[in-house]
Amino acid sequence: MTRISICHLLLDYYPHTGGAEVQARRLARYQREQGHSVCVIARRRLADSAERQWPAREEIDGVPVYRIPVRGAGRQAALSYLAGGLWLLTRHRREYQVIHAHMLAAPATLGGLAGRLLGKKVVAKASGGGVRVRSNLSDLQASPARRAWLRHTVDRILAINHEIARDLGGLGFPSDQVTYLPNGIDVTAFAPSSDPPAQVRQRLGLPAAGPALVFTGRLRPVKNLPPLLESLALLREQFPFLCLFLVGDGVEQPRLEALTEQLALGDRVFFVGDVADVRPYLHAADIFVLPSLKEGLSNSLLEAMAVGLPVVATAVGGAPDLIEDGVNGYLLPPDPAPEQVAETLAALLRAPDRAREMGRRARQTVVERCSFEVVGQKLLTLYQELLEAS
Repeated sequence: MTRISICHLLLDYYPHTGGAEVQARRLARYQREQGHSVCVIARRRLADSAERQWPAREEIDGVPVYRIPVRGAGRQAALSYLAGGLWLLTRHRREYQVIHAHMLAAPATLGGLAGRLLGKKVVAKASGGGVRVRSNLSDLQASPARRAWLRHTVDRILAINHEIARDLGGLGFPSDQVTYLPNGIDVTAFAPSSDPPAQVRQRLGLPAAGPALVFTGRLRPVKNLPPLLESLALLREQFPFLCLFLVGDGVEQPRLEALTEQLALGDRVFFVGDVADVRPYLHAADIFVLPSLKEGLSNSLLEAMAVGLPVVATAVGGAPDLIEDGVNGYLLPPDPAPEQVAETLAALLRAPDRAREMGRRARQTVVERCSFEVVGQKLLTLYQELLEAS
């Protein structure tokens, strides 16, 4: 394949670490390792003292990152992002052939404008859920003008799950403009541990006796963690040493800590906080749980499957695309009752051999369908086809 030059266009980028930012950083790093030229353009909020020190240009993982100075809020911030982003895209236009906009919001709007003005190919990624929940797609549903703009300025839209692909068709985007492509995962970096979970827990200073559940991600309302805590209380008598690791932080933490205290689970639930590397905590667990109300395609889910954990997740977003219920994990109904969560977890906890086999199949699924060797190559082929078509 010929060398391709790509500009990843986002709202935020590392050290901000949301799902889109994590995925974009991993993708940029993979593309650079494959010998392609990569740069990133993202915003640099000047109103926030913590972010004021971010440089206008820096190098992360060997990739140049240019930051758009964004001021104010609301319409002022949006116009600031569009104007500053267009200036940077124009200034660095010789560094890229393809604009890859992450999210069908301001990045896709800016990318489409720059693509038409500068003669670049534009790929935009649709993520964050479908039209039935508040997301970029539901916002798009309410704006015929933005839909028309994207139809005429974006060459290809990437849908990270089949629900989003169907919703885009329902919003009038032609099938040849939409491509299903899940998020990618480095299956070498995220791999099973050779040590048993209890041994890993001991190294981390966590309880080694009994089985362990893990959740990784931001502690936000959309992650719907109260039913998981309540299910733990229901399982306490049957599995007295069962514990839960909540890896991450967020606005929900005080509420979850209060609920933990109310349920008398203080010695069973561990608020690990935000960590630089989630892998030791995945290796320390026996089951991964994701009870979200909405998802696009969760990086946390991919990471857990890649390390060989059986997963219990709500059937939202991309989870049904990857999880075959009862084969490589279990699917819960959206917004499940605590009793439903408890019953599903108990089925796995009673059959550890079956749980390990489900974890093995979970890893096999992401290796075959979501590894960067698969997803990354499909994306590079798509770039190449767009460039050859022009």
